[in-house]
Amino acid sequence: MNSKRGDEFVFDSSAFINGAHHHYHLDTMRPVWDLVEAAIDDGRVVLIRAVYREVLEQDDEISKLVARHAEAIAEPTEQAQRRAGEFEGFFSRSKLRDQADPWVMAEAEAREAVVVTYEGITFSGDPAKGSDKKLPAICKNVGLDCCTLAQALRDLGLKLG
Repeated sequence: MNSKRGDEFVFDSSAFINGAHHHYHLDTMRPVWDLVEAAIDDGRVVLIRAVYREVLEQDDEISKLVARHAEAIAEPTEQAQRRAGEFEGFFSRSKLRDQADPWVMAEAEAREAVVVTYEGITFSGDPAKGSDKKLPAICKNVGLDCCTLAQALRDLGLKLG
């Protein structure tokens, strides 16, 4: 995945869900999520409605964290709505959580922001099966910057220890 040091990051659902469930557990890595919440509040992390809805479906601790930031939801511009419709053609409709991906891309494009996702890679960092059809590959094909949660946290200034 390519990444630029951006001022804004548009998180997809997997950045929240997989981040909290697999790498940055809320009960042991609280500074990570304090930084994410502060970045949502100051606009460096963009929370879009489609991601908000997908994360809330989890009904767990990460959904409670995201729910605290309902007032920060970025409403899509008319341009972003059109682009999301265009981007939908790149995605299969087989997975419910992938429904936000075109919206993530459209918002990132409109803001010249970086897409943050866990899609397309395994936990070892290797390409996942079907990664050529996942968000990072599609972002690359249309010229959008994309990174993992770990890369975004670094760029947001996370310092542990």
